[in-house]
Amino acid sequence: MKSLMPLVLIAVILALLFVTNPTKQDFTAWYGKQAAASAPSGTLGKALGGLGKGMASVAASAFQRQSYGVLSVFSLAKGGTAYVGLGKVVFLKVR
Repeated sequence: MKSLMPLVLIAVILALLFVTNPTKQDFTAWYGKQAAASAPSGTLGKALGGLGKGMASVAASAFQRQSYGVLSVFSLAKGGTAYVGLGKVVFLKVR
């Protein structure tokens, strides 16, 4: 039974990653939040952050999603920037 436990744990982790595989909408929302967070503070910064969030949503739509079941890769069609998405909330820049 002890030797079966690691396999069960791996299966549970893979199942959770499969169920929470990020969608294009998840990536767009995350990308917009990143743009808003990088805006300067203050009233003008908030206004620019809101504008930046809208522009980031448009920019995020240029990314193409490739789903691999337990993770998704979001990349620009002509190469360049790419992100790996795990669990709907973790996006790692890979290039």
